[in-house]
Amino acid sequence: MTRRFLGGRMNIKAYAVAAIASMTLGVLPASAATIVSTLASYNGPEASSGFPIDRGIIGTFNYAIAPGSSITSAFLEGTYGTSTVSSSTASFNASVDGNTAFTVCGLNAMNCYFSGQAYRSFSIALSSATFASLLDGSASLRLIQTSNVNIRYGTPTLRIVTAAVPEPSTWAMMLIGFGGAGAMLRRSKRKTATKVPFAL
Repeated sequence: MTRRFLGGRMNIKAYAVAAIASMTLGVLPASAATIVSTLASYNGPEASSGFPIDRGIIGTFNYAIAPGSSITSAFLEGTYGTSTVSSSTASFNASVDGNTAFTVCGLNAMNCYFSGQAYRSFSIALSSATFASLLDGSASLRLIQTSNVNIRYGTPTLRIVTAAVPEPSTWAMMLIGFGGAGAMLRRSKRKTATKVPFAL
């Protein structure tokens, strides 16, 4: 009888702990969201000298970030080549929203300047230093040409990955839930250790 009663009490506690854990997990922040914004393909003017040449802002990405979200990663993407010339582009750098410029197609690089492959895609991770400027829902794209012929940038794309930031009240509920589950487990262990079941 005593064994059955003790076992029943332990099962009830286990169910209670599971219920608290389930409620706590229910207030965890939402999973990551991916935001994508694109611009029209860019075919720049031809040039043979005077590099680097600042081609200016070719467009502005517009998108919406949910309130209370943070940016965990961001990428500039697209293809080397457009429908005008699909297999190569002049070498060029890019600056997103006025941040430090970076190389998109290296000087006379084989993967883009001498690609030979139509619409070769690329994805370049942006520095975390740019994340703060992206939170306002718009980002300009500036291109700088660094070699001869024309920049052929297919479907400029900004891809942003965000995660929800929990409210202070959410953190409080999580801490209370885990604390309650931990306290119940400790109490259960102490009572089990002090009871000596007798043989029937």
